Amino acid sequence: MADDKDGDDGGKEGGKGGLMGKLKFVIVGVVALGAGYFLFGGGGGESSAGPTTTIALEDLNDGAILAVGTLTVNLTDEQPHFGRVAFSVVLVEGTDPLPIEPQLPLLLDAALKRLSSYTADELRTTQGQERLRNELSSDAIELLNDETDRVVKRVVLTDLLVQ
Repeated sequence: MADDKDGDDGGKEGGKGGLMGKLKFVIVGVVALGAGYFLFGGGGGESSAGPTTTIALEDLNDGAILAVGTLTVNLTDEQPHFGRVAFSVVLVEGTDPLPIEPQLPLLLDAALKRLSSYTADELRTTQGQERLRNELSSDAIELLNDETDRVVKRVVLTDLLVQ
């Protein structure tokens, strides 16, 4: 009987201790797997595509050139002067121009606002023309590019007349 009590008690304790040890082992394993999942690309809101790099627009190759149009506006001089400018958008190489064409009126509107703020003397100088080119390029990049897809590289002036 003494052997039975020792055997029964030992068996019960050994059963509980074995079950608790296994349960602890399973919990630790689940936690380790979860941590590995989040640390090595399975979770945490990050994509598993790996790191991306941003390439400056200047480093991208020129693609197709889209003619935007010609604008004629009154300039801000006291004497009546007008300026006429034609410009085009240089796309990034490999960009399909078809989806961009319907958005060009937005760029024409922005250009109209920009051009009408110049004086005749400003547009006659190289610095004024460069400033207009840079402002139109900024407008085109802001209006036609998005955070992930860069389609416009810059704007080029193709005709400029001041009278």
